[in-house]
Amino acid sequence: MYEVDLNFWRRNEKLARSRRMMRTTLQQVSVRTTNFGDDDSEFRRRQDGLSDKIDDQGRMPVGLEGSAAGQWWLDMIGKTLDEGSTFQRVGSRQLAGLLIAVWVRSNLKGHVGDVDVAAVPCGLGRAIGNKGAVGLRMRVYGRIMCFINCHFAANLEAVSRRNADFDHVYRTMIFSRPSNLLNAAAAGLSSAIQLLRGTNAMVVNNAEGMPELSEADMVIFLGDFNYRLDGISYDEARDFISQRCFDWLREGDQLRAEMKAGNVFQGMREAIIRFPPTYKFERHQAGLAGYDSGEKKRIPAWCDRILYRDSRSASVSTCSLDCPVVSSITQYDACMDVTDSDHKPVRCIFHVEIALVDESIRRQEYGEIIATNDKIRYMLEELYRVPETVVSTNNIILQNQDKSILRITNKCGNDKALFQIICEGQSTIREDGQATNHQPRGSFGFPQWLE
Repeated sequence: MYEVDLNFWRRNEKLARSRRMMRTTLQQVSVRTTNFGDDDSEFRRRQDGLSDKIDDQGRMPVGLEGSAAGQWWLDMIGKTLDEGSTFQRVGSRQLAGLLIAVWVRSNLKGHVGDVDVAAVPCGLGRAIGNKGAVGLRMRVYGRIMCFINCHFAANLEAVSRRNADFDHVYRTMIFSRPSNLLNAAAAGLSSAIQLLRGTNAMVVNNAEGMPELSEADMVIFLGDFNYRLDGISYDEARDFISQRCFDWLREGDQLRAEMKAGNVFQGMREAIIRFPPTYKFERHQAGLAGYDSGEKKRIPAWCDRILYRDSRSASVSTCSLDCPVVSSITQYDACMDVTDSDHKPVRCIFHVEIALVDESIRRQEYGEIIATNDKIRYMLEELYRVPETVVSTNNIILQNQDKSILRITNKCGNDKALFQIICEGQSTIREDGQATNHQPRGSFGFPQWLE
């Protein structure tokens, strides 16, 4: 057994956060939430115009609440986005009528990996999927981003139920692979550190009981949250809307009041709402005259929303390795010309700045530290010592189609040998021997040619 000075390693990790190692990349994310029910005719008519609203770069997550034909939606959106050429769909998940899907531009595909999906029902007995959420988590440039499409309890008076739905989703959404493993990989720690800490990571995470969503660098919630307006009549709401006095309407917004009280969406933000309430409309009636005029005369409300949290805190707001994802909103509006639903779609465009570690400088820094510290060098030599082990290579298919096998055999009858494959990415080696065009890990931590 070896007693390792982890304080030294913590100082080493702190060193890795120096400005000299960091660079940033700016990406654009377009998020849209739509409740079309079971009627897809409006989308059929509008699919040719959808491509005009796609951004020049970045990702397009789409949340479609209420559609029973999820595959049809995926096919139609993929066709509109020129899927397979301009865009690539990285993943999707459906729960009853809830659907989440994410597309990325093809030139970003190499920087996206570890895609995972999950679903949480919130209907009757927390078992029925008519209410609930579907989520997609992925790593983008080494940072974890989550997109969660939700449909919460309806009716004006069901505020507490909506709050409880959110709490249930946030605390119980579990992806197939623990996020702490992704974060450890994204941190770029040395193989020795991962070996020492890896066996305890899962235990610590479970013992603390931290929700997986809390460990993401950025989380975006979208969907029909169903929060309504309090303290206002139908006629008063219609009058304020006709005058575009949205400030007065926001005073009665249940979601705003509950967030201010700390009862729901804790720590999350929303852009200022400058568009009319998105619910409830008569189908096929254009303009603000299309609000519900039936027997129930439901009070208009902003049911459809997009909220988010990035890495910023009260003390840190500038993009850095301590605050790796910082976002700003450039557009937040509703598609008021859609008439084939009782909801209006809502869209939000984010500019997201992501802090990256310059891998070549990081490796140089670590190499210098290891080479000049006798204690660390001795520890690594002991870790690397594998008795009576045979390693041979054949039969791994590389990008150039050459075949090679990797066989590791422990021939020692007394000691157990522990092996770990560490893939930090892939580089192209130039004729002068220098590595260039470094690409981060692919899905599940492996380089893309090994996926």
